[in-house]
Amino acid sequence: MGILLYFLTFLAAYAHSESVPKELRDKLRKASSFLEFVENVEIIYHPVYTNQHTEKTYATPGPRKPMRIQAANFIKASASRLRTLAVEEAPTTSNTMDLSTAEHLSLFGSIKQGNDTCQLQSVCVPIPLDNGDPQVVIYPKCYEVMQCVGSCCDSFETCHPHSNRKLEKPVIQLLYVGNGRFMLNQTINITMEEHTSCSCYDCGSNVPECPPGSVIGSDCKCQCANKSERNNCQGHREWDDEKCSCVCEPVSCPKHQIFDEDRCDCVSTRRGDEVHLAEIIDTSKVVDLSSLPKLKAKVVHPKY
Repeated sequence: MGILLYFLTFLAAYAHSESVPKELRDKLRKASSFLEFVENVEIIYHPVYTNQHTEKTYATPGPRKPMRIQAANFIKASASRLRTLAVEEAPTTSNTMDLSTAEHLSLFGSIKQGNDTCQLQSVCVPIPLDNGDPQVVIYPKCYEVMQCVGSCCDSFETCHPHSNRKLEKPVIQLLYVGNGRFMLNQTINITMEEHTSCSCYDCGSNVPECPPGSVIGSDCKCQCANKSERNNCQGHREWDDEKCSCVCEPVSCPKHQIFDEDRCDCVSTRRGDEVHLAEIIDTSKVVDLSSLPKLKAKVVHPKY
């Protein structure tokens, strides 16, 4: 009876639950992994309603309280450790999880989310001129202009431009007169649209002008297009949001050393076998050669 009452209470609360707030949807959208998402939100696990297809046996039947799942408790733990916890925990405690759930939780750490690939690229756009005359051709057939290209993580979003500009391009129209010859018919100036910013988000009129290598993020601000590389920036390097690259930490090198960008460290400017005379000669004890006595050389002529 207690389980039924608890179940009905849960259904009533679920039926009147509100939709997912936008800020939580944005957190889910931005998280590159499930671990990152769990660290910013609260996720509830209840043994009665989680993995309902799995048969569960408890020493003491009855409703139990839900538990909060934390990232450190299951994401970084091994599957064998979670199975051990599921078996060793007392059935009457509110934190008991079944074996199936424990194994499912151990897999969450490997779940990664893809990124939007919507960005500006130079693509060939066909010239919109075709009068249907088989004797008339135009040149060029297309122009390379910047366009929004890519896909979005959410199915209801599309890669679209936020701003664009008009470009005037010349087009030559040629008339074929036979025998491999063309006659210049006319030159036309056409207007083409070039995209200057794009993303998967609806930013309204609040659209920034992002530098090359940056895209518009979910907060409608410029962010690095290669943000996935930021997680690999380790050691003596740090991420530069302006350059969108992993750069060395600033270091002041001592004398006779220069900074090596590849090593992110100071290296000697001298070879191992190089000798610096200035360091081994005491210039304060230089002898004045003019004070020394002059030697006379005696020339000896050979006898024949």
